[in-house]
Amino acid sequence: MPHASTRNVARDLDLVRAALGERRISYLGWSYGGYLGAVYARLFPHRVARMVLDSAPDPQTYGPDGERDHYAAQAAEQENWVAWEARRRGTTPAAVRATVDAIREVADRHGTLTIGRHTVDPNLVRRLALGTDTEELYGRWSDLLALFAAAARGEPVTPGPQWEPFFESLSSREVDAGASAFAASLCADRAAYSRGPEAYFRDIRAHRVSEPMYGPVNRNVTPCTFWPTAPAEPPTRVGGALPALLVGATGDPSTPYAGQQVLHGALRGSRMVSLHGAFRHGVYSWDANPCVDGVVVAYLLGGRLPASDVTCTRSSPTGPTGPGGS
Repeated sequence: MPHASTRNVARDLDLVRAALGERRISYLGWSYGGYLGAVYARLFPHRVARMVLDSAPDPQTYGPDGERDHYAAQAAEQENWVAWEARRRGTTPAAVRATVDAIREVADRHGTLTIGRHTVDPNLVRRLALGTDTEELYGRWSDLLALFAAAARGEPVTPGPQWEPFFESLSSREVDAGASAFAASLCADRAAYSRGPEAYFRDIRAHRVSEPMYGPVNRNVTPCTFWPTAPAEPPTRVGGALPALLVGATGDPSTPYAGQQVLHGALRGSRMVSLHGAFRHGVYSWDANPCVDGVVVAYLLGGRLPASDVTCTRSSPTGPTGPGGS
C-alpha cells in the first residue's frame, strides 16, 4: 500500500508510453488527473509534448487533509445556488439560506434525517454539495432540499421512484473500487496530519461557528487517519518550466481556483485559461464554452500556447443574473 502513490502511477504511465513506442506523450487530465499530469511532468519533463491540466488541485496541499481550506469556495458556490433558488421560487436569498440552515441544525441535533426507509446523517447532508452550476443539477439540488426540509419539519417523506435509487446507493455497504483505489493513492502521497481522531474533533469544534456547513466534513477524519502504512516517498514538489495549458473555473468548489493558481505559478512556462463566473469542477468540454474549448483545441492541434493567460466568461451564468425561472 505505501507504493500506490501518484508518483508510481506516473511511472506506470511512462511504461505505457514506452510500450506504445512513443517518444513523448500528449496528456489531458481533469481534477486528480491534472495533479497526475503535473507529477508526470516533474518526473519526466523531456517526455511531455502537449499537456492540458483542467481543475487541478493545489500541489502544495493535495492529500488527505487538502480540503481543510475549501470552505470559502464551497460557500461561494452555495450562495450562487441560493440566489438561483430565490429567483426560481420567487422568494429571497435569506429565506432560502434559512431553510438550508434549518436542515443542517435539525440533522445536527437529532443525528439523522429520515427519508422514507433511509436515514441521512449530517455529514451526508453536507456532502451533497453541488459541484457544477448547470440548470439541471441546480434543479435536482432544489428538489432534494425540499425533501430534506420536509423531513427536518418532522413530516413523513417518501423519496419517490426518481430518488429511491439515489438514496439506495448512498446507504449501500458495497465497496466502491474506484474510491478504494483513490484512497490508497491519496494515503500513499501524503500522510494525514494526525493519527488521532481527537485532533480532528478539536479542529471541527474550533471552526463550527465560522464554517457551519462544510467545515465538519472538510476537517473530518479520512481513511488516511487510520492507514496502516506510511508513504514510501515524500510528497512530490511539482514545478519547473513546463509549457502546459491550465484550465479552471474561478468558482470551482472542489479544487479551488486559488490552488489552481498555485500550480500555475509553480509551472513557470504554463498559461492559464480561466472561466470567470463559473461555479463548477471541470471546464473543458464539460461547459461547452466556445472560448475555453477553442483555446484548448487550438493548443492540442497546433502545439502553441497562447501568448498570455486567457479569461473567458460563463456563457449563461446561473445565480443572481442568470436563469432561475421554473
